[in-house]
Amino acid sequence: MDNNEDMSWTQDEFEECVAGTLIAMFESKIKKDRSNPSCARLTEDKMHAIRMFGPYIPHGGRYIEAPQGDKMVIDVKNDPIPSMGCYSHGHVGGKAADILDGYSNHHFFQEISALPKDRVRKGHGRLFRIISASAESKYLRGCCDYVTVSSSGEVVACDTVVQSSLRGTPGERTRTYSEYETDTHRIYQVAFSAFAAIQFHNDRRFCWQIRAEESKAKAYLGCGISEIKSLLYARSLPQTETGRKRPILHLVNAHQRRMKSGTEVDVTAFLRGVQTVEIGGTKFTVIPPKIMRETLSENSERFRKKQVMW
Repeated sequence: MDNNEDMSWTQDEFEECVAGTLIAMFESKIKKDRSNPSCARLTEDKMHAIRMFGPYIPHGGRYIEAPQGDKMVIDVKNDPIPSMGCYSHGHVGGKAADILDGYSNHHFFQEISALPKDRVRKGHGRLFRIISASAESKYLRGCCDYVTVSSSGEVVACDTVVQSSLRGTPGERTRTYSEYETDTHRIYQVAFSAFAAIQFHNDRRFCWQIRAEESKAKAYLGCGISEIKSLLYARSLPQTETGRKRPILHLVNAHQRRMKSGTEVDVTAFLRGVQTVEIGGTKFTVIPPKIMRETLSENSERFRKKQVMW
């Protein structure tokens, strides 16, 4: 996977994406959806699961494997399948009207032991539910779907099977409708959401992260070493009125200023555990890549486990 250190935070949409993600964690109004069974609806309990785990926005220089035609296969030799994870992003634009695409979008997957009724396996392996939530201008909108992941890494959406309303009507046969037959586009999107979320979550172990927290809301920002340096640099800069109101914007502006000036910052201390910087009421916690944590001392590792939940 590519990792262009200077790419992510120089993009104008970064501040909007991260600020939007934190704001979305405070949203409580969920659009009612009586057209789907309860197992497929977005509920407060399902949103609570996303809030507790924390959305994760990957670094702009990280990429995932593309589907192999209609098949979506994860490289399980290098990427073990986790039992839980989350992938988040901002508004993408240009999507079909039926695809969730608000100002903040989240795809949270979690392993389960059994499917609800009206859901049928189409693949083998472990079962997962994937909760998709989109924060829009007036409410949260979303759904809950189900996939299987085989031992070879193939992600397959589960089918929704319902019977027609003709049951018991004299002279009429009861018909069964499969979503695989009636809406192949949505079936593809369900599988792809899980496929992408699992890969981006697995990639976290190679990435530096910054956890941004405001009150009870939190989000994880994938980043490179350049952004870690800019976090320390931002702490040392005087804040304008805008910076005090929008700490994320202050952080992004500091990164752009540091990259332009070429200022170097020593981040050696962050290799020895987790450290926190507070800017304008937002707490930023630095989390080193998981693959680097083997070099931590026993005391640093014990401290890290107290601070990091994922």
